Parts: sequence; structure tokens; C-alpha cells
Amino acid sequence: MVFNLKILNLSLRWVFILLAANLLNTHFFVLSLMNYIDFSILAISLTIILSGVYVNFQRKSDDHDKLKVATDKTLLIFRVAVPLSLIASVLVYFLHWGDLGLNRGIYVGYTLVAVGLITRWYAIYSLGRSFQVNVTIMKDQQLMKEGIYKWVRHPSYSGLLLYYVGLGLVMHNYISLLILIVGPLFAVAMRIPKEESFLADHFGKEYLDYCKSSRRLIPFIY
Repeated sequence: MVFNLKILNLSLRWVFILLAANLLNTHFFVLSLMNYIDFSILAISLTIILSGVYVNFQRKSDDHDKLKVATDKTLLIFRVAVPLSLIASVLVYFLHWGDLGLNRGIYVGYTLVAVGLITRWYAIYSLGRSFQVNVTIMKDQQLMKEGIYKWVRHPSYSGLLLYYVGLGLVMHNYISLLILIVGPLFAVAMRIPKEESFLADHFGKEYLDYCKSSRRLIPFIY
């Protein structure tokens, strides 16, 4: 009888150990998944920041290569609104305000981030030295109407908006998502009319005809 009780006691201990290990592994799996998402959010944010730094401070041409440069406050608005939106969204995410829990939208978000980054950089390199932070007309510059520019006039902004929406989905946080939609969209909406007015003033009818055959941000839609 004593022997049987010892076996029962030992068995119960092993059952308890196995149950505890199972719960612990599940807990670690959830923590690992959360840590992975946290890490990816920080990595995406850092990539976006470095991308912005490169665009703003490295892709500049000498003044003697420039024919005309637009002067307005939209660039300042862009440089303030977009980074602040990114910082605010990350803070909100790590404070867990507006958390939606893990969902499949995260994977859609990763896809949009990748597509957005590729689109933005393809658009930038397609313009070559004609892509400038300030709205600029370079000497001997031709109006770009080929490749992605055949369909949309501001594909670099399309890419930017895509990867910010994607980041918001990865964060699975509705407040962060809202911030990452409103802030960048406001900056882009302020910037586009100024750019188009400047380009229309320089290229004239050619640019106006181009506007009729293309869309601003979304092919066939807008």
C-alpha cells in the first residue's frame, strides 16, 4: 500500500511538472512572438528613419546644377509631421493604448511595409539626380513619364503612405494606426499641390497633359 502511494505521489508530481512545463512553454511562445513583433517594429522604424535621413541629407545636388528651386513651408511641415507621427505611434504602441491584440492584419502590415519601401526607393532612383528634397528643376531636366511614373505622379509618396499604414497594422494598435495615417497623409496632402503647381509652371502644357493621363497616388483611382 505504501509502495502504491509512493508511485501515485511520484506520478502526480510528474503530471504537475509536465503541466507546468506546458504552461511555461506556451507563455514563452507568446512572449517570444511579442518580442519578435516588438523587435520588428523597432527595426522597421529604424529603417524608415535612416531612409529619411538619407533622402534629406545625402541626396542633394550642387546649386549650379539647379535651374529653379521652390521655396515654401510644406517641406518644414513634412519634416515635422511625419517624424512626430512615427515617434508618437511607437510610444503609444509600447504604452499599450489602443491595443487590438495579435491578429492577421500584422501579416498584411509586413507586406505593405515591404511594398511601400520598394515603391518609394524605386521611384527615387528612377528620377536619379532629379529627385531632390526641395521641389527643384534641374538643368536639362525632362519630365519623367516612364515606368511607375506612367501611372502615378508621386509614387515616392505612395510608397511612404503604404509603409506607414503597414507599420500601423503591424503594431495591431488602432491609435498608432490612426496616427500613422493622419500625420503622413496631412503632410503629403499639403506638399503635392505645391509640387504640381511648380512643375506645371515650368513644363506647361506637357505637365497638364501628363496630369490627365495619370493619377496622383493610386493608379486608376486617385
